Amino acid sequence: MNRRRLDILQQDPTTRYSAQGVIAIDNVLIDREGYLIPDASKLWDHADQRCKIAQNYLFVNYTCTSGNHYPWQFRRWCCAALCECYDKPFVTRTEQCIELIDWVCDQNIPDDFTFDCYSPARRFSNHTSSVN
Repeated sequence: MNRRRLDILQQDPTTRYSAQGVIAIDNVLIDREGYLIPDASKLWDHADQRCKIAQNYLFVNYTCTSGNHYPWQFRRWCCAALCECYDKPFVTRTEQCIELIDWVCDQNIPDDFTFDCYSPARRFSNHTSSVN
């Protein structure tokens, strides 16, 4: 379904990929109430300077030269303690980001990546250089 959505976006000149587009990778905390929400945990929100119950999503977004932008793909992060409780493997945010970089590179779209200061940019830029 995601592939079809992305194909439809390519039919409009204001959302079509171009050589000057930008690929932004960023994490987003989605506030939640309670502890029974899948993968919700107590997380530090650097924007609000406080801890809160939230789900942590890592998004890869495409920003067009027209100014339009839309999400391509995402991963929902789960802390190590919850992974242990759910008996599932723990995957770091860095590993998830590299998965998203690889997904983007598999699409063969020649654009530049950008990351915020929260990301370990050296490791990501080294990885993007090695796959392009």
